[in-house]
Amino acid sequence: MTQRIKAPETDSKETCRLFLELAAADLAQAKRTRDYYVGLSRKYGLTNADIGSALGLTEARVRAILAGA
Repeated sequence: MTQRIKAPETDSKETCRLFLELAAADLAQAKRTRDYYVGLSRKYGLTNADIGSALGLTEARVRAILAGA
């Protein structure tokens, strides 16, 4: 990340855009990882309610994740 930032000559708006792009990529990866572990948890016997409780989600949201939404 810091290799893409050239401090003195870098425009601060471009730096902000870069950080937002990185944050978006991190969020997308986190969602993919969450979805993967939700599927594994279900496979190994946790209920949708158990999974939702662990993640702070509703049971309906867990069902939607499992359905691919």
